[in-house]
Amino acid sequence: GYFGVPVFPYNLTFSRLMAILFSILTVYISTYISMRYFGKISGLATGIILSTIPFFVGLSQNANLDIIFSFFFTVSISFLLLYIEKPTLKKAIFLGFLIGCLQLTKQTGIVIYPLLFSYYVLQFFVKKSSQRFTLNHVLLIVGFSFTTLFLLWPMPFLHFNEYLNFTKNMWLTSGGYPEWFLGHLRITPIFYYVLYFLISIPIALLF
Repeated sequence: GYFGVPVFPYNLTFSRLMAILFSILTVYISTYISMRYFGKISGLATGIILSTIPFFVGLSQNANLDIIFSFFFTVSISFLLLYIEKPTLKKAIFLGFLIGCLQLTKQTGIVIYPLLFSYYVLQFFVKKSSQRFTLNHVLLIVGFSFTTLFLLWPMPFLHFNEYLNFTKNMWLTSGGYPEWFLGHLRITPIFYYVLYFLISIPIALLF
């Protein structure tokens, strides 16, 4: 083609359709888990509230990773709850696969590891021995999640020093990704992400 027109035309229709699909699945899974543990009214309320949150609806229309991250985080936590009901080796492996996909989507998914280990510690105070899942299963879940991440995206592991330096420069030196902060698009300070984490993740889930 001539100057200014791409040789291979493209559009974002398919990417946006994928975002819509993942948002629908996220609402469905959230509704199902809420119904399973808290009843039909809570499940319907969960689905209605989540599907009408303006920020969530806005993300479901954009071609980005945030809505896919929301899906994998939701499905990972949901399957963790199902796994806790009856721990099995197959469930542990599949949960590790889901967590690996979560890490592959966005690095902030690392928060699921404190959730997993926190529950493992807390179960000794609230669960009977027959209901506990073992430390071997926890290590299997974590190990298989990293195996999944390596198989699907080996670059950080094969170039660990370069990846570590890039991450250090991105998060500790430059301050992080550009964000809309105080009305301007700027490199946000570190405390922004700390506050965002505290607001987004209830502390009761971690401790």
